[in-house]
Amino acid sequence: MSPSLLILLGTLASTVCFNPTGAATVPTRPNIFFIVADDLGWNDVSWRDPDMHTPVLTKLAKEGVILGQSYVQPVCSPSRAAFMSGMYPFHVGLQHESLRATQKAYLPGDITTLPQHLKKLGYSTHMAGKWHLGFCNWKYTPTYRGFDTFVGFYNAVQDYYTHIGHRHGYDFRHNEKVYYAANGTYSANIFTSHIQDVVMSHNDSSPLFVYLPYQSVHGPLQVPEDYVKKYCSHVHNVTRRTKCGMIAALDEAVGNVTSALKARNMLDNTLILFSTDNGGPVHHGANNWPLRGSKATLWEGGTRALAFLHAPKLLQKSGYTYNGLIHAVDWLPTFVEAAGGGEVDGIDGVSQWKNLVAGSLPSPRSEFVYNIDELKNNSGLRQGKFKLLQGKPGHPDGWYPPPSLDWLFDTPSEDLYDEEPDFYDNWEVDVKTATPSKAPRAMGPLSKALLFRSESDKSNSSANRLTLDRIKKRPSESYSFQPTEASVRVSGLDYDWLEDDVTVMATDDDDDSKKQTYYLFDLEADPYEHNDVKHKYPQVFKTMLARLREYQKTLVPANFPPHDPASFPSHFNGVWSPGWC
Repeated sequence: MSPSLLILLGTLASTVCFNPTGAATVPTRPNIFFIVADDLGWNDVSWRDPDMHTPVLTKLAKEGVILGQSYVQPVCSPSRAAFMSGMYPFHVGLQHESLRATQKAYLPGDITTLPQHLKKLGYSTHMAGKWHLGFCNWKYTPTYRGFDTFVGFYNAVQDYYTHIGHRHGYDFRHNEKVYYAANGTYSANIFTSHIQDVVMSHNDSSPLFVYLPYQSVHGPLQVPEDYVKKYCSHVHNVTRRTKCGMIAALDEAVGNVTSALKARNMLDNTLILFSTDNGGPVHHGANNWPLRGSKATLWEGGTRALAFLHAPKLLQKSGYTYNGLIHAVDWLPTFVEAAGGGEVDGIDGVSQWKNLVAGSLPSPRSEFVYNIDELKNNSGLRQGKFKLLQGKPGHPDGWYPPPSLDWLFDTPSEDLYDEEPDFYDNWEVDVKTATPSKAPRAMGPLSKALLFRSESDKSNSSANRLTLDRIKKRPSESYSFQPTEASVRVSGLDYDWLEDDVTVMATDDDDDSKKQTYYLFDLEADPYEHNDVKHKYPQVFKTMLARLREYQKTLVPANFPPHDPASFPSHFNGVWSPGWC
C-alpha cells in the first residue's frame, strides 16, 4: 500500500480537530446517503442514452465513481434484504420473488440491520420511500428496524398520487401513523421534502444516515405532465416517453436533496451511493441495452446495477469507472467501515471502502452468488470473469435496444462511427459485431420489442419465443398524470388487478422443470452473454458447479407463504397495517 494511501485512510478513520485550547473534539465521520431508484435500467441515464434527461445524476456520477460491476438481485425485496442485512437473500429466506402484501413474510427479526449498525456508531438514521421487507407485525417495520424517522409505504406498488394499491388499500405512513395528508401529492416530492427537512434540521453533533429508496421509476407509469413536455417530447414511443419523464422527475428530486446538503455545507462530507434495486423491466419502458435480459431474470440486464458513488472530498480518485466486483451485500460492511466501525461478523458482505477510497486497489471480492431460488430451480455464480447459470435464468432473455437506436439498424455499420462517433461511444457496444434485426420503431408491447432474440428463441421458436399471447403483461401504452382513479385503472383494469408487484413474468408452455440447463459465460470476452462456453472451459465449469453446490447446501428455505385474508385492509379501516402476525 502506498504511503499516500496510508495517510489518507488514516485521516478518514481518525481525523481529529483541535480547538485553540488544545482539547480534542469529536472525530469527523461522513454523512451517508443511500439512494435507491426502483426499476431503473442500465441504459436509463443520459450518459448512456442521450434521450434521457438526467443532468443531476450525470454530474454526480462524473464527479464520483461509476460502478461498472455492481450487482443486485433480480427483483425488489431480495435486493432490499441484501442492502439491509449484508446477507445473501437465500441465507435469510427472501430469495423467491418480491414479497406480497398479504404474506406473513419479512426480513427476520434477529438480523441487525444497516441502520441499527450505524446507530451504534452514533448516527442519526432516517428513511423515506419504499420499505418492502414485511409489515405484518410492527417489529418488522422501519422504525422498529433502526430508523429514527420514516415517511413512505410498506408494500411493492401503488398509485403515485393516491397511494392506494392492491385491494383498495391506502399505504402511506409518517413513522407509525397513517399519513393521509400525502394523498394527492406525487410520491417523489413527499420523500424528497422529508429528507430536505431532515437535512435542514440536522444537529451537526452526530453524523447522518439517510436511506432514500424512491418509488420512482417503478410502475405504474405516472409523472406530472410537465416533465414529459419539458424534457421528453422528442421521445417518439409513448411508453419510453413516460419513463423518460419519470426519470427526469427522479433526477430533479435527487438534485433537491443535494441542494439541501449544499445549503447546510454538508455535501463535501457526505458519501452518496446511488443504485437501482434490479435491472429495468423492458415491458415498462426501461432499457438495459446492451446487456441481456430484464428485471426478474438472472441475466446481466436483470442483475447488474446502474450505480455510482459520489464523495469527491473523501475519495482519492474520482471521475472514472471502477470495474471491481461489488455485490449488494457489500454495502452494509462498506458503510460501517466508512463510519468508523469494525468488521461485521456473520454476514456475506465484504467492505469495499478501502479500494473505493484508493481507486487503484482491486476489489476484495472475486466471487458472488447471483441467487439460489429452489422454487424456481435456478441459481447463478460469478467467479472472476466467469458466470455460471443453472436452470432457466428467466424471460425476457434477449437484447433490447431503445427505440432511439432504430435508425442504426438501417445504417451500414461501417458508417456509424464516421457519422456520430461521440454519440455512439456512449453506448458501450460494438455495433460492428452486433446482428441487426428488422423490427417496428415503437417499443410498445414486449412482443414488438424483440430486436435481438436469444439463441434459445432462434433454435426453438415454437417452444421458447416470446409472443404477445404468451406473456402475462400489463398494458403499458397509456399513462395518466392526475391523482384520479384512472391513474390505477389502466386500460380498464380494476384496482384489484394491482397485485403487490407489477413485474411482468413470462411463462413457458412446456413443463421441462425436471430438465437441468447450464450456461457458462466469459463476461470479459463476452459481456453481453451471447456465447455459452462450458464446453470450451470444462474444468472451469466443473469447478464452479461444485462451488455452487456448496452454496446450495447453505440455503435457508424461501419464506413465501400463501395469502392471508387477515391482512386485508378492510380489517384496518382501508389501510394496509401491521397487527396480523
